[in-house]
Amino acid sequence: MFEHNPNAAIVFDEETRRIESINRAAKILFNYREEIFRTLTLSDIIDTDPPRLCDAELRREIRAFRTMAGAVFTSEIAEGKFVFNGQSKILWIVREMDNQSDVEALLRERKVQEYRSLVENIAIGVTLIGRDMRILTLNRQMRCWYPRIDFSRQPLCYQAFNDPPGEKICTYCPVIQTLRDGRVHEAVAEIPSERSVRYFRIVASPVVDKEGNIRAAIEMVEDISEQRAAERQIRTLSQQLLTAQENERLMISNELHDSVAQDLSTMKISLALTLGESSTLPDDVRKTLTDMSSILSRTIRTVRNLSYDLRPPGLKEIGLIETLGSYCDEFAEDAGIHAEFHSTGLKNRAMNPFLEINIYRLVQEGLNNIRKHAEARRAVIFLIGAYPNVILRIEDDGKGFDVAAREQAGFSEKRMGLSSMRERVNLLMGKMSIRSRPGEGTRIFIRFPFRDGLSDLSEI
Repeated sequence: MFEHNPNAAIVFDEETRRIESINRAAKILFNYREEIFRTLTLSDIIDTDPPRLCDAELRREIRAFRTMAGAVFTSEIAEGKFVFNGQSKILWIVREMDNQSDVEALLRERKVQEYRSLVENIAIGVTLIGRDMRILTLNRQMRCWYPRIDFSRQPLCYQAFNDPPGEKICTYCPVIQTLRDGRVHEAVAEIPSERSVRYFRIVASPVVDKEGNIRAAIEMVEDISEQRAAERQIRTLSQQLLTAQENERLMISNELHDSVAQDLSTMKISLALTLGESSTLPDDVRKTLTDMSSILSRTIRTVRNLSYDLRPPGLKEIGLIETLGSYCDEFAEDAGIHAEFHSTGLKNRAMNPFLEINIYRLVQEGLNNIRKHAEARRAVIFLIGAYPNVILRIEDDGKGFDVAAREQAGFSEKRMGLSSMRERVNLLMGKMSIRSRPGEGTRIFIRFPFRDGLSDLSEI
């Protein structure tokens, strides 16, 4: 069989790559006598670098070979491995390609096989879905997730991928959007699975024919359930940390207001009584006591302001809207910057206390940034209820800045104002964008989902 094979057959040692045996077709193809052939290695007959031998028992590839006269030709190699006398040997069957079209066709076939192997063994799910939303094929990962899919019944994706089966196309489905407009779409889906919920990131891409018609969609699916679980745990811990911080601030605020400020006020009253009752005090003592009274007044005002910053007064009693309005008025008086507060869509809406305090902190941080860096004359705060979201806008007419450069510098220069605001917004499952240019002021736009007073934010 070896000798009479119509294709060239070559046996060589795997380690040394020295040719050990050839058949008659190989002698004719390469135009070498057998005794010369046995002195050659692969490098003597291959026009390019010798291929890296693989561990597979059988493989195929295209190679360029060289005859004794130096002529170069293209052939397909079928490679097999065997052991003889304890040594590893390689058998090549070399089939010369008749023309360039054969070579191109074989190369295309090899590429298709490579892509099929890649798709079949990739660690994410891959599904081909037709225009009628029927599942055409699944790779190994998808078959592992959904082992009960029966292709003989031409399954619809929204029925086969849901338990219980869906009655219509999923509202989030990126595949239907891709089939409509031919673009790539993405979504995150919550899929019920055996008494639990799995989270999948789905990316849909179009399959287009030569005429540009959309024939199907490739759906790539990544299981992000563990990632979502970790994010929820981190979010819950962060909320607990912020809650602990607010409780600590409340305790310190109460101590400053009810104890320190009261004691200082008592001292100021005692000084006032001493100054008023004793007319025999020397002038220098009277002046010293008067100066001490002024210092106490400033200290009391500082302590009370610090107490108010630690815990906004009236947040529980009069509500978020009125508290923010008062805070903006006080900010304007203290910073010398005209500050306006406007609110709509939230009147008589009970909001979760955790949201309220975080909105207050965002406004507080935003105005502090304006005071420190903006050189502004005017600041405007908008708080808008646009169900199912709450929108917060903070604007100023200051000097503005390069947003990308500032956010990058925030990490290197430890300027964490914007970074802390963004982290707080992320904790509320919101989004924050900043628009600013040098000399054109700054606009901060924040959007996050509304939660009423009964909502549990740990479930966001």
